[in-house]
Amino acid sequence: MFAPVAEDGYPQPLWDPVSGMIDKAVATLAGERYDLCRYLEKNWAALGPKLAGKIHVYCGRMDNFYLNEACYLLQETLEKEANPPYGGEFKYGDRGGHGWSPFKGEELARAMADHIFKSAPDAPKNWIY
Repeated sequence: MFAPVAEDGYPQPLWDPVSGMIDKAVATLAGERYDLCRYLEKNWAALGPKLAGKIHVYCGRMDNFYLNEACYLLQETLEKEANPPYGGEFKYGDRGGHGWSPFKGEELARAMADHIFKSAPDAPKNWIY
């Protein structure tokens, strides 16, 4: 899915399943195009001012697809940024699986609406939702 198209029209394999050999060109291309940590590190000077305080990640520590490991790496990457600091948050659910959230019911929608109203340039301050 994240690889260049092979001669047969399918994505070029990252590795040979028989020999176990990794195609380094495919791995490099995938890393350049789809590695969020690498992208943020490379472009933080331009992206940081736009993203500071806006990155909020919620992940279960027992994610069914092991995405918690990627979240730990993303958190480490963002916590190194200082100009400006990322200013967001990471919350992990100790026994949470894929889709875990610290919010119940409408709490997430209300938290998002509160953020929008506080940070929008011409937000109506008396809007009831």
